[in-house]
Amino acid sequence: MKNNLILIGTGFLGSYLIQELKSRNFQLINTYFSKNQNKGEYLDIRNLQEIRNFFAKHEPDIIINTAGRTDIDYLEKNPNEAISVNTTGPKNIATITEEMGIKLVHVSTDSIFDGVKGNYNENDKPNPVNIYAKSKLDAELSIKQITKKYVIIRTNFYGMNQNSKHLFNSVFDKLKNGEEFVGFNDIIFSPLEIKNLSQLICDVVDSNYSGILHLASNEKLSKYEFCTEIAKTFGFDKSLIINDSIKKMKFVAKRPNNTSLDNSKSKSIIRHNIISFNDWLLTLNTKGMHKEIKLFD
Repeated sequence: MKNNLILIGTGFLGSYLIQELKSRNFQLINTYFSKNQNKGEYLDIRNLQEIRNFFAKHEPDIIINTAGRTDIDYLEKNPNEAISVNTTGPKNIATITEEMGIKLVHVSTDSIFDGVKGNYNENDKPNPVNIYAKSKLDAELSIKQITKKYVIIRTNFYGMNQNSKHLFNSVFDKLKNGEEFVGFNDIIFSPLEIKNLSQLICDVVDSNYSGILHLASNEKLSKYEFCTEIAKTFGFDKSLIINDSIKKMKFVAKRPNNTSLDNSKSKSIIRHNIISFNDWLLTLNTKGMHKEIKLFD
C-alpha cells in the first residue's frame, strides 16, 4: 500500500500528528500557513490552483486536513474569515482530491451540534449556533457533495501545549498562579487527549473506513469537572474554581451546552485504547510537568 501523505496544518493537533505519522513510516509532507511557523512547506488552502499545483508536485495518496480558524468570538464578528479558511479551504481541498483520486481525512468539530441533548452519534442532525460552527458544518457538506473518498472526523481534544495555550494549559497556569476563574458547570464535552487522538486518527487513516466518524472519550465531563480534576491531581486549591453557568458570561458568540459524542461506532475501527482524562493526568503528574512542556523543543 502506498503511504505518501500530506498533512495540512501544523498547529496544536498537527504537531502531534507529525510524531505519530512518522512513527508509522508514512512519507510525510506537512504544511503551514501562519507567519509564525516555518516547519514544513507553505500552502494557502484558500487558493484552489495553489493546492492543485502542490498536490501534483508531491503526488500524495492521502491528505489529512487539520487547518482551520477556531477563535470563536473573533470569527463571530468576522464571518468572512471563518468562511475563507473553515469552509472554502476544505472545499478547495476536496475538489482537488476528487480530481486526483486522493483520499481526504478532514478534522471537523463537535461544535456543529446545538448542544441540546448531548451524546450525539454520526446520524444526528447538526444545528450550529455560531459562525465558527456553521463554517465547519458547511465544510462537511461541501466535502460530502464533492468527493466519495473521504473521512470526516468530529472530535474535541485537550493536551499539553508548548506555548501554554489551549484549555489544559490555561487552567493549569491559573491554578498554579492562584487565580480565580469560572469553571462552567453547564458546558459538557467528551474530549480526547491530543496524543491519543493522533493515534486514533492514524488508525482511521490505516483503515478502509469512509464517511463521518466521531472520535471521543468514553466519559462526559463538564468544564467545571475538567478543572477540578486538574486541581485534585496536582494539589492545587479547588476553591479557585468558581462553579457557575456560562450564561453569566458575556461572550460574543453563543456556545452549545452539551456537545458530548457517542463513540461506539469508532470502536470497531480504531486499534488503540481510549485514554481517560484521569489516567492521563496521573501519568502526566508522574512524569513531571517540565518534561511534557518541552515535548517539541
